[in-house]
Amino acid sequence: MPLWFILFGALGFVFACLCPGAEQAALAQNVVLENDYVKYVIGGDGKNISFLAKHTGMDYTGAPPGRPFVTIKKAGREYQPTSCSFDEGRIILRFQPPGVAVVIKYLARKHYFVFEVEAPSDPAVEELRLVNLTVTSSKYVSGISGVAADDDFAVSLRVLNLKANARIGGKPVLLECVCSQQHGITGAKVALVGCPAAEIRAVLKEVIHNEGLPESPLGGPWALDAPENRGSYVFARVSEANVDQWIALAKKGGIAQVHFIGWERTLGHYEPRPDLFPRGLAGLKATVEKIHAARLRAGMHTLTGCIAPSDPWVTPVPDKRLAKDATFTLAAPLDEAAQTVPTVEMPHEFDTVWAYAGRGNVIRIDDELIQFSGLARNPPFGFLGCKRGAFGTKPARHEKGAAVDHLFVRYQSFQPDENSTLVDELADAIAHVFNTCGFDMIYMDGAEGMSGGWYGVARMREAIFRRLKGRVLVEASEWGYHS
Repeated sequence: MPLWFILFGALGFVFACLCPGAEQAALAQNVVLENDYVKYVIGGDGKNISFLAKHTGMDYTGAPPGRPFVTIKKAGREYQPTSCSFDEGRIILRFQPPGVAVVIKYLARKHYFVFEVEAPSDPAVEELRLVNLTVTSSKYVSGISGVAADDDFAVSLRVLNLKANARIGGKPVLLECVCSQQHGITGAKVALVGCPAAEIRAVLKEVIHNEGLPESPLGGPWALDAPENRGSYVFARVSEANVDQWIALAKKGGIAQVHFIGWERTLGHYEPRPDLFPRGLAGLKATVEKIHAARLRAGMHTLTGCIAPSDPWVTPVPDKRLAKDATFTLAAPLDEAAQTVPTVEMPHEFDTVWAYAGRGNVIRIDDELIQFSGLARNPPFGFLGCKRGAFGTKPARHEKGAAVDHLFVRYQSFQPDENSTLVDELADAIAHVFNTCGFDMIYMDGAEGMSGGWYGVARMREAIFRRLKGRVLVEASEWGYHS
């Protein structure tokens, strides 16, 4: 036997003994996932190997090769898996370091895959990224639909709940699902589609219907087939008194829809304005019915999560579920007339005026709202030039140590805390008017103003949409992935 063969064999044995993880990765079998359209292979080291389209025989995995199917972040550091295995519908990934195991439940549907995250073995995992697949099909890329396609093959990543967000883009196109402790890692769920390009709309319809996503016969993969999407609309200050004039104008201009703006008494509870609709909701409904009788459609404008300062959720007692973006501690007792609010902590660089484009100058202490016009950002800290009992709330005494909440404001409106039941109550108020009156379209304007970033926007919009009845056309001002 040659000496070099013996030496290399001995070195291999020593390496395997000293580095058992390397030996395990080398010996581990690939994880092969298949459905009618694709064969997806993940290596025994947890890295994506191939994404093969059965109808073309081509591998659509993009460069760089070997991106990990799952990564985790712990203590601010990202880790890649060292091994990957498959056991009875579960993909098991191990990370050494930091000694963490992650299990992904797997389901092969006829035309797509479903992945769901089980609890990581270490609750200190801060973030998990799933799929992390680069693809070469990149002629058509849409971050909203989650699609990357060319003329022959299409790939789509659709998150199936609000525990995760998706990112689609770059060169080559990367599709990844991102979930974090903030919204929950356990239970995050995603569908991965790979199919002939001509079938992508049909498969996305399957995903939406089978997996319980919000479904509209006028939106998403159904949108191209809906005639309602091809009409124009006019913004109109409609009333019981002038509806006939708006109908005549729409008919003359070939406009398909009359869109109601400024119809509500307040953003929030969304009761009809009595000067426009003296008969209240009954009058608004009759107005919509008149538009329908003229073979036109009626649209309803909202500002999504916005709650007006004059709404009952704000005045005379502000709801505790209004969103806040900072909290301070009252440094001394406060009487009803004091115009300075002392705080233990230094205030942030807040706006000091109430303006449409501003971020608000309102703090809440107990049941009182206070507007400030100055900031003390050097000791002694606090809010200066205060107007007590703002927006019809009552000036009151407050004890040292009380919470001083800076309220989240967009477009001169407050917003519901995205994790509170106020989201649901606001959605109920909007849906009640929409469904009672039989509107055809809703415009979720100002959606980007919701607190909580992408999650807050998606939570508020989904809460509204799931309550609406009929063939609902949706317009919105926010074009995020969950749109």
